[in-house]
Amino acid sequence: MKILLANKYFHPAGGPETLLFDSMEKLQSLGHTVIPFSMQHPKNLKSEYEEYFVSNVDYNNHSRLPWNMAKSTFRIIFNFEAKKKMEQLIKDTQPDIAHLHNIYHQLSPSILLPLRKYNIPVVMSLHDFKLVCPNYTFLRDGQVCEECEGRHFYKAIKYKCVKDSYLKSTISAVEMYLHKLFKIYESNIDRFIVLSQFSKERFVRYDLPEEKIILKTEFEKIYNGKLQETLDTIWKQY
Repeated sequence: MKILLANKYFHPAGGPETLLFDSMEKLQSLGHTVIPFSMQHPKNLKSEYEEYFVSNVDYNNHSRLPWNMAKSTFRIIFNFEAKKKMEQLIKDTQPDIAHLHNIYHQLSPSILLPLRKYNIPVVMSLHDFKLVCPNYTFLRDGQVCEECEGRHFYKAIKYKCVKDSYLKSTISAVEMYLHKLFKIYESNIDRFIVLSQFSKERFVRYDLPEEKIILKTEFEKIYNGKLQETLDTIWKQY
């Protein structure tokens, strides 16, 4: 089976990448073909698919010139380059399934559109709370904060929740309002994989479709040589 794995970093950068490379190794050991999709970076591991990776961008150090900032902001919301390269990768490799990890900002949900266009089943591992919280964590000043509940994302601007910056908080709030308005994640992802029952309850409370959420433990058969059985079960109603 051909499995497309998408993550914005293709080098060790944090927890999502650790899980990404672990899953790649396990899937390949079971005889599956793994097709990575990511962003270009000097630290990247070598890949025969790197020609499809999107251009590198560092949002922590990008230019503050108005035009460059506007361009970067739009790319966060919708990355046309990522959409184009994802479509070409699909045409050239014809994957059976796509498993997304951390795609926010550098890749953006623009990659979901070609996956839907070519009827590729899509699952996404939620390593944090980015889909419902502008700063990913439900924390503000070291305390639990859920003031954005009910899609009140403007509260992130009020409190400068994203890196203590009005600008970055505004960009994140606008990003979330637009993605929620068009239901781009909810409409184009078949299953969301969450790490715990607590996470599942939080995502459901914040309007992620409960019927699309599964616990990681329920999905781990994918690493036990039962990939097709797992997929048949998950998408039996599709």
